Amino acid sequence: MKHRTIDQSLVEFDKSIAYHCKLFGFSRAGMRNKFKSLGIYHKFANTCGKRTTTTPAEYSKNPKFCELCGKVIPYKNRTGKFCSRHCSATWSNANRPLPSEELKQRLSNVMSEKYARGEISVPKNPNAGVRIEKQCQLCGKSFLVRPSESRRRFCSKECGNKMDRRGISGGYRPTAGRGKSGWYKGIFCNSSWELSWVIYSMDRGVVFTRNTTGFDYTFKGKPHRYYPDFLLNDGVTFVEVKGYNTEQWKAKKEQFPHTLHVVGKDEVKPYIKYVIEKYGTDFIRLYEGNPHNDKTNACKICGKSCRNKYCSRHCSGKAARQRNFMAS
Repeated sequence: MKHRTIDQSLVEFDKSIAYHCKLFGFSRAGMRNKFKSLGIYHKFANTCGKRTTTTPAEYSKNPKFCELCGKVIPYKNRTGKFCSRHCSATWSNANRPLPSEELKQRLSNVMSEKYARGEISVPKNPNAGVRIEKQCQLCGKSFLVRPSESRRRFCSKECGNKMDRRGISGGYRPTAGRGKSGWYKGIFCNSSWELSWVIYSMDRGVVFTRNTTGFDYTFKGKPHRYYPDFLLNDGVTFVEVKGYNTEQWKAKKEQFPHTLHVVGKDEVKPYIKYVIEKYGTDFIRLYEGNPHNDKTNACKICGKSCRNKYCSRHCSGKAARQRNFMAS
């Protein structure tokens, strides 16, 4: 590089280093080093040398202003035109030229030629344009769906909502309550209160089943469906174990067409007292399959309470060693 010289009369300090690289045939690093060796690098407007010669105090006396919002450009961004990347991007998006119709057509022709030569393959969807004819389960109207929507049952949301209000879809859902739920002798209970009533009733010989029949009622001008908890053997008396009262619950009770026996927080106390005296305070362990992982079993090695056969890996390993010893 030392033997190569440049004509300093051709140097324009308001132009970029990249411009002079093309003019004199140097690389960017080589051009910077050449200007530094000549002592003129700091004279360029957009160089690190120019940036270091201006102190923050000097810049504050004569700052630059953002071309978009008019705010003062920070010292670290003083070589740019904008105060932030947000302003720069906003200006670029507003002033970006849109592609002309001629350019769009040219690009389209290029891609079409590549497709024709086989240079680009377009993945084809085997189900593109395929439609399945179905029949609405409410109004009977025929409608077309994509293969991905083959499980759709209604032609519109209106029909789906009407179907749900009529009770044809939806219905009683186990585990829909807030309490600890589980099965007790074939009866599903949504809470410990329901479990206490079920145990008390079974011990007294009361015959009942879990209710799955819904009844329509209106609340705030909208139709709803109510499912009482249990149905007695007479077929007309229903039982509802209720822990809290709301305006919607009042609407359910007032519009219910049959006999409804409500077991509230006061009525449930004798049932809970009976179950606790007979089975203890942890009577939810009576649920089949131990759904709440209570420690209802005794470890077969040390006798401690546990969820499974053994209380720990230590006892499980000891049992395995005993089995291996007996097998040998």
